[in-house]
Amino acid sequence: TFSDSWRLDNRLGFGLGIQVPIDFGAGHVLRPKLDYLAFRRGSGDRRYKADSFLLMADYNYFIAEEAEGAYLIAGLGLHSTRLDASRTFGPLAASGRKTHPGLAYNVGLGYAFNKSVGVELKYLGMDLGRLSFNLPGTYDTGFMANSIVGTLSFKF
Repeated sequence: TFSDSWRLDNRLGFGLGIQVPIDFGAGHVLRPKLDYLAFRRGSGDRRYKADSFLLMADYNYFIAEEAEGAYLIAGLGLHSTRLDASRTFGPLAASGRKTHPGLAYNVGLGYAFNKSVGVELKYLGMDLGRLSFNLPGTYDTGFMANSIVGTLSFKF
């Protein structure tokens, strides 16, 4: 058995999302959201990719106790991630695909310039599972997505 613990860290990913902020007043905002994230990594004989859908709820606490200015973020949710991996050893090639559900979490800071525009910087953690496939022997790889996520938000 070969083992590999490639991480998708230090890779630029792409994401889109939709959210519905619920303002409870006094700086407390709950933000249910649906996000899509895509990560890619490949070099030489290895190609890995992960496509994730996340259903999360972020709790935002606005320091000025109104929905503008600086705020703290903590979120928890679920993800479903499709992993694809391929590997070659000389003339031999193998690939694998798996869909893995799991927990996702984030913590961070944000700043709302006004009711419509804001920025955020968050740490997002997801365990994307393991994927095995056979070559001469079994090849086993683990995926983690521990990411710093920068967000520019527009509210309509």
